[in-house]
Amino acid sequence: MKNKIKLIFALVLFVLLFVVLKPTTVSAASSDYIPTVYIHGHGAGARSTDDMISYAQTHSHATRALLVVVDRRGEAHFYGTMDKNTYRPTVQVVFKDNMNTNFNVTSSWLHEIMLELKQDYGVTKFNAVAHSMGNMTLLYYMLNYGKNKNLPQLKKQVDIAGHYDGIAGIKDKPNSNWFTKSGRPAYMTFDYDHVLRLRKKYPNKQVDILNFYGNLENGTNTDGRVSTVSARSIKYVLRGRYKSYRQVKITGYMGEHSMLHENPKVDRIMGQFLWSK
Repeated sequence: MKNKIKLIFALVLFVLLFVVLKPTTVSAASSDYIPTVYIHGHGAGARSTDDMISYAQTHSHATRALLVVVDRRGEAHFYGTMDKNTYRPTVQVVFKDNMNTNFNVTSSWLHEIMLELKQDYGVTKFNAVAHSMGNMTLLYYMLNYGKNKNLPQLKKQVDIAGHYDGIAGIKDKPNSNWFTKSGRPAYMTFDYDHVLRLRKKYPNKQVDILNFYGNLENGTNTDGRVSTVSARSIKYVLRGRYKSYRQVKITGYMGEHSMLHENPKVDRIMGQFLWSK
């Protein structure tokens, strides 16, 4: 009888300890299971985001989970594995038609990827890292589909060398643009004016933004491809809409347009932004 009482007491104590010691919240840890989607720029592919993902694997314990290749017909092909228990998963997007500048089209490709991430992988939230033209694809996606609650919701957005208001030598000459007192660029391209008109379609107070831009410090105030004004002009578009906004200037050789996605400093700051508690 005494042994039976001792056994019951031990079981009750175990249950009480389990209840007391069991974590009551998972909000902090849950951020470690939100996929981060990487989107390359014009004429690029997997190589332009490989180093960033490899750095995240080595220094932030991220998991290289999915590779998504969008063929020239716009169909997405998924490779790899990912589930709700994959720790800090990365989703690397590669567009075969990597020179398409119709951002309504490229954003529709991203939309198809998001649909499948939701339906087949149960993704409800995501982070995004975009370089160069990939930023325009992401921005158009958010303006076209960002408020659709049936799709995964963007939480953190990393912009790298975004040409929101023109490309140096094409629609933007070095030192020919500036910010007015309101923060708006003095000269606006068609694409910039277009997204500015749609700014209220961007989800309100939902997304934390980290914006990297480069300056070669050679007198052009560009990263060699994008002016500092163009890269920073996203702040005016999304003013009052973002949850938080931070911009980081990278100078010298490592601030060159293509070097920005090869830069350990960018990788380190980005890792802290994406996965710090």
